[in-house]
Amino acid sequence: MHTIMKRLTALSLIGGLALMTLGCDSSGIELPTNPDNVSEVFPIADADGNTPPIVPGTAAATWHFNIARSGIITATITRLDPTETVGLSLGTWSDTQQLCQPVLINDAATLNTVINGTASVLGAFCVRIYDSGQMTEPASYVIRVDHP
Repeated sequence: MHTIMKRLTALSLIGGLALMTLGCDSSGIELPTNPDNVSEVFPIADADGNTPPIVPGTAAATWHFNIARSGIITATITRLDPTETVGLSLGTWSDTQQLCQPVLINDAATLNTVINGTASVLGAFCVRIYDSGQMTEPASYVIRVDHP
């Protein structure tokens, strides 16, 4: 147990250093300014365009991705139907533990909420969407992540 706590503490410290906040903004969608950036969309829709919903009171949906170089990571909720208030976080991903360590957290995210962070190292990162205790019904969602 002590070893696990040491690893989680170390992971938290590394994640905190690797991902520093530039700010949160819910005013709209920001497009990547670097043409070398990658845009990923989570979750992947089925053939009919449907995505699995976030359901009030259930576990979070976590998506992980790798970045090839340091730079800005932007996570944006581009679809939320019906419009609900959810939690959105950006953090570091541990392949070994299959664990997302949130670093930037917004418990009052809505459609078009943006979280920006700066990755100072390449590696594995993650984005999570979850019921922060304010949802009243299931909501379908799409999160776009732009990263180097």
